[in-house]
Amino acid sequence: MIIFGGNSTEHEVSIISASNVIKNISKEKYNLFLVRINKKGEWYLYSGDINNILNKNWENDKNNKKVLIFPNVGIVIIEKDSYKTINIDVAFPVLHGKNGEDGTIQGLLKLANIPVVGCETASSAVCMDKIFTNSILKFNNINKPDFMWFYYYDFEKNPEKYLNQVEKFPVFIKPANSGSSIGVNRAYNKQELENFIKIASGYDEKILVENAIIGQEVECSVIGNEDLTASILGEIVTKDGFYDYDGKYINDTSELIIPARLSEKITNQVKNIVLKSYKILGCKGFARVDLLVEKNSNEIYLNEINTIPGFTTISMYPKLMNEIGYKMPKLIDNLVDLALKNYKNV
Repeated sequence: MIIFGGNSTEHEVSIISASNVIKNISKEKYNLFLVRINKKGEWYLYSGDINNILNKNWENDKNNKKVLIFPNVGIVIIEKDSYKTINIDVAFPVLHGKNGEDGTIQGLLKLANIPVVGCETASSAVCMDKIFTNSILKFNNINKPDFMWFYYYDFEKNPEKYLNQVEKFPVFIKPANSGSSIGVNRAYNKQELENFIKIASGYDEKILVENAIIGQEVECSVIGNEDLTASILGEIVTKDGFYDYDGKYINDTSELIIPARLSEKITNQVKNIVLKSYKILGCKGFARVDLLVEKNSNEIYLNEINTIPGFTTISMYPKLMNEIGYKMPKLIDNLVDLALKNYKNV
């Protein structure tokens, strides 16, 4: 079962990712059930032409049927005057952002005894919340850019208290629970800082303010449960030094360089940090780890861990995995196998 869409600001990205997964998955090996979640959070079984997923015609397909997840059964299809059940061997949530990447879907599937591709409930929730991620990694001596965080309702009571704590610019302002750089902005002064905090509050009540690191932005794909494989490193080069939503999914303002322009020594250090962080946060199956290498010192900072990275044709996770021999069909097969093995172990 492939689940896509979702009640999230990253709904459209999920559809693009899922479309690519569906096109590349073996139709001979798997009996596919496609479950789409609309922006209202309603679940439907889609059985139409997969080519219509990208153009949104699938939303109005008359053959769509409402479905429910049911423990020890799988999915229940609701028809006019009846229902039927379908056993599900494994679920692949190709969902991004809240209500998909934050442990909610993972917890639901676990309660229903359905093996799930990717991270489990706790690690998904922790990695989605940038403040939890930062705090846990910092406690375990993983380099993080200096940061502070607060609830927006506290900020509203006394803005100056928080604004005055920022002594050095630029800084990044991020909603604690958001992906694809949605709601993220870079501030160069106090006025911008205040404005961008207000924007971020539209996505989450918890706000993160983080020092900007000047240097190279690198990414590493990871696959595995206990035995882990780190990919070759990729480097993101942007025109203005900020890899935002448009640069990731819409325009060509960003350049992807594979392999990253780093020495062998730094590359190995990055990979060690990647694998250590993956284990610390309890990740399973796969993830993409984003890091920063400071320009002058070569100091390595972990930025974020994405537990359901993009699977679009231009996404870094599948690109990097392809470089080490995991073409999309093989990659999907391995992710499904890892999900089944993890389910048996749990």
